[in-house]
Amino acid sequence: RNESHVYSIARTEDALGNNFGIDIRGGTLRDWNEELQNAREMPVTTLPERIERARVIYKVLNDFGEAALLGVKAICDGQIGPMNPNEPTRSQVYLHNNIFFSRAVDAGVETFKVARGDKAARKSASRDVHCLGVLHRMER
Repeated sequence: RNESHVYSIARTEDALGNNFGIDIRGGTLRDWNEELQNAREMPVTTLPERIERARVIYKVLNDFGEAALLGVKAICDGQIGPMNPNEPTRSQVYLHNNIFFSRAVDAGVETFKVARGDKAARKSASRDVHCLGVLHRMER
């Protein structure tokens, strides 16, 4: 961070009030898996039930995406420490707001060496996300 210092009267408020995506109104951290499973198990026999189920699933996925984005930003800004600080930066993992963060790189002992290292690790993560999307669409 080679930024010049700029005076801001709200800096202290920003530093103290930024919760990096954690919803502090409920008092506890959200369990994203449980919320999504509960939404998926909602009844779908009538049209209003299907609409309510779709609304709840959309809200959980949207909230999760926003929390994940804020978590990534906080990690990139150095506001959240890694769970394994003694490891190399490429191998560090983070847990924030009940979301596990890791880098899509060949962090192991040449795990993807045969398949071009980091490029293969990113492709593997991309395929995982694609497969999850297919599973969500099949559920309908």
